[in-house]
Amino acid sequence: MNDRQTREGLLAIRSNEGSISSRDGRIAKCKEWPEDLFPLPLSFFENYMLIDDRPSHPMSIFVEIRLSGDLNQDAFRRAYGQALERHPLLQCVVKKVRRSWSWVPACDRVNPVVWITTPESNARPEQNHIDLETEPGIRTWVTYQPDESRILFQFHHSATDGLGAVRFIGDLLAIYGKSTTPEGEEAPELEPVTFERLRDRGQLWPDGKPRFETFRRVVECAWEFVTQVPSPIAAPSALHPHDDREPQFPNMVSRKIDQGTTRAIKREAAKRMVSANDLYALVMFQTMRRWNEFHDAGGRRRTLRLGVPVSLRTPLHDDSPAANILSYMALTSFAEDDSDELLKRISKRTAQTVGGVDGPVFTLGVGGVVTYFPWIGRLCSSRSSYCYTSAVLTNIGEVRRAVGNRFPLNKGRCVAGSVTLEALLGTAPVRPQTAVAIAVGTYGGHLCINANCDPEIFSHADSASFLDLYVETLQRLIEEEQQAVKKSA
Repeated sequence: MNDRQTREGLLAIRSNEGSISSRDGRIAKCKEWPEDLFPLPLSFFENYMLIDDRPSHPMSIFVEIRLSGDLNQDAFRRAYGQALERHPLLQCVVKKVRRSWSWVPACDRVNPVVWITTPESNARPEQNHIDLETEPGIRTWVTYQPDESRILFQFHHSATDGLGAVRFIGDLLAIYGKSTTPEGEEAPELEPVTFERLRDRGQLWPDGKPRFETFRRVVECAWEFVTQVPSPIAAPSALHPHDDREPQFPNMVSRKIDQGTTRAIKREAAKRMVSANDLYALVMFQTMRRWNEFHDAGGRRRTLRLGVPVSLRTPLHDDSPAANILSYMALTSFAEDDSDELLKRISKRTAQTVGGVDGPVFTLGVGGVVTYFPWIGRLCSSRSSYCYTSAVLTNIGEVRRAVGNRFPLNKGRCVAGSVTLEALLGTAPVRPQTAVAIAVGTYGGHLCINANCDPEIFSHADSASFLDLYVETLQRLIEEEQQAVKKSA
């Protein structure tokens, strides 16, 4: 099936479901969307993601899912169109409306699904950058085989955060599962979405949150950000030659941790009275330092900073379509840090941020400045030689919970009609001088760890080496603690 036929087929599906054409000059949108929802001004965070986007380093989230079973192409395409109707921002472009960037529906510009039946073919375009002024922020490639398929999604980070992207995928699988489940067998149950929730996606202060304290923390964190300048992760010792066979974005590698080690990580976090994510952050700092010792010829010990996405979701957003309901937390490690003291500082900052007063600090401070003073954002974004964060660490949590809806289960894995979700692997974007993004999530009792590395610096082998070092450092932490317990006993 060629691209023209695919696009016409997708539009036909939408036409049957109530979309209106834009050929006569009207904006194309689903008839179920509120009439007064669009144009919808970009939130602070969305403005930041738009300004910090660049062709060399696309501000995109990539998610790959692996399915066992026979994926029906026609049913998948129908489910894809229906899932999109539940998530308006994934069908929008950005336009200037009264001198401000706003979301405007553009359903007729959504890229068709690319369906590939030869695994060795290139499933990704040469240019991975999404220009939100000309196309909506989603692309999808299916690599199909009769007994297993892989689906790669690309989401522009202005259109959704990682949890929103996974929620869209959950809706897609649930709709597909409902249409392909044999009669009499249990089918997925689709949860409702409320389009009006998109108006609340930029809400920074739930009722009762002290605004003055937040503004004070914005000033304090801005001072820390300016005075505690971090260093980037050292480039591999031998710069790799640019080879057409090397991946562009995402330069992703993945590892799956066994169930025993996954349980041991949770026990270790509980013993130390911290979250598992606090341990992942500590191990990330230790990994960066070990990597720098291997690859930094000068052997310098440097200040490092880790950017950690923080969800601002509340029960109000449970039925929200895909969107950015997000902020960031900055964690800093100094050369002289002791591991125990560093972990305490990580845990303290996490408590201040997750559900605390520091939650909206990044979005308000950085996103607010970019929104009201876009020239400052463009100036900072153009400083590609300046390191804002050394790396990024994101935690999707339990995948079954993140996909939403209710699925029949087979050995802890979600069953969607003719297919079963075997793995969900996601990556956060990287930017100049922030060359590594680690993403973690738990599924079927296993911890899955994914690394996305800047392909201008890291070859695919380099990316694998960094991720293997992270996994080794995490396992070493658990093993050392278990040995210490045995000796004390």
